[in-house]
Amino acid sequence: MADETHFDDRADAIGLIDLKLEELHPADPGELSGVVVTMLDDGGEYACLNACFAGGTVHHCLGYLNDRPLRSFLRAAVARVLGGGAFDGGFDLVAELGELYPQIEPPRPSGAELRCAGIGEDTELAVYFGTHCFGIRRGAPLREFFLKALAHATDGVCEAEKWPAEESMDADRKLLQMVCIKER
Repeated sequence: MADETHFDDRADAIGLIDLKLEELHPADPGELSGVVVTMLDDGGEYACLNACFAGGTVHHCLGYLNDRPLRSFLRAAVARVLGGGAFDGGFDLVAELGELYPQIEPPRPSGAELRCAGIGEDTELAVYFGTHCFGIRRGAPLREFFLKALAHATDGVCEAEKWPAEESMDADRKLLQMVCIKER
């Protein structure tokens, strides 16, 4: 269903931060679900996260998350990916996505949710509508997405790409500290 090159070309062309979700119960390991979670806009207070079906000529938005709820969700998600910490209350993180465009007031829920569960390497992000899972992602791509998205949403400089992989946990903690301090 998902054309992986569509996501890569689009992200490279306009500098988006994309996370392609996989099927919850794939027929083949790594099978994409067709849902992509994307950081949009210029960053900082204008940063916006969008979940949508995308591929080829098909594009359907499931919802948006922006402003303070976006930054709070990303901080908590990054803390989980890094192994817990002050943001972990032992429960799933759930962010209700908004309908239409983020600039419309008052915000209206779309019915879609981002759910983040697990700690450390077991962290996973899924997009749900009710009890139906539209896609899920785990592992290194999720960790990288959360770190870049948090830096983008807080106007931090994302230097995670410059650090060697074997130093990634220390580097991730430095990035988390930098972006959390920058907003204060």
